[in-house]
Amino acid sequence: AIAQETRPINDLIGTVEVPVDPKQIVVSDGDFILQPTVALGLKPIGASRPSGTGEYSSVVAERISPDMKYIGEQRNPSFEDILAMEPDLILMSNDDVPDQTGMYERFSAIAPTVLINREQLVWKQTLRDIGAATGRSAKAEELLARYETRVKEVRAVIGERAGTASVPRIRPDHVRYMLQDKSFIWDVLKSLGFHAPEKQQKTGDVPFVRLNLESIDVLDADLILVLEDPGAKGAGGMVEKVSELPAYKALSGNRLTLSTSEYLFGNVLTALELLDLIEAHYKKS
Repeated sequence: AIAQETRPINDLIGTVEVPVDPKQIVVSDGDFILQPTVALGLKPIGASRPSGTGEYSSVVAERISPDMKYIGEQRNPSFEDILAMEPDLILMSNDDVPDQTGMYERFSAIAPTVLINREQLVWKQTLRDIGAATGRSAKAEELLARYETRVKEVRAVIGERAGTASVPRIRPDHVRYMLQDKSFIWDVLKSLGFHAPEKQQKTGDVPFVRLNLESIDVLDADLILVLEDPGAKGAGGMVEKVSELPAYKALSGNRLTLSTSEYLFGNVLTALELLDLIEAHYKKS
């Protein structure tokens, strides 16, 4: 490897010397770290597949290089493949991996490794941290400023109509709803002035509550963003079963149906897309 100029940055573990202008970036987390990386205009040479949804959202897929290689699963990456890629920087998240310290040490033996907080509610800080690690802090701030401007514009369109919202997710075998105080999609909704209905739990150890089909009525709200998993669609699937329930048909809120792989998780690109969708919906209604 060619010797590169480096600079120190702080991550969740300590101080790391990173290249001033990294060119060969590997991303160990295809769900939470890859999107902010590509949003900054970077094209990683390797990344894991998203463990949460199974496929990249379109905002990520259209920005990654066609030559990007897969490093295996996030929880079980191929260190041999990563070594062969000769990365000059590895971006790793603090997601639920079996041995975080061991993995961090193995990555660090290959290239400078930055450990980044990927919690859903700190997505803006995640973007800033990746900006700091890659020398693109100004670009990160520019994207976040654009998001704040769009929030103001969309709030103006919604006006007094920002009331209750609900985010059910239809999985292949059950229905759940996302918690107001624990999930990424809700962070965007709250910025627009929405809040969860009284009947819904607001927070918990995980970002969702699993529902019995007899309790579908708790999903009712002024705005209902329905997330459908790819595996829940099709004849006899959970989407069909749920849509035939009288209690589901009786929900009175405005419904927007979204793909789970596009909108469940994300960063600034998904947040901007959500704002566009909600704005269009309220301009029509």
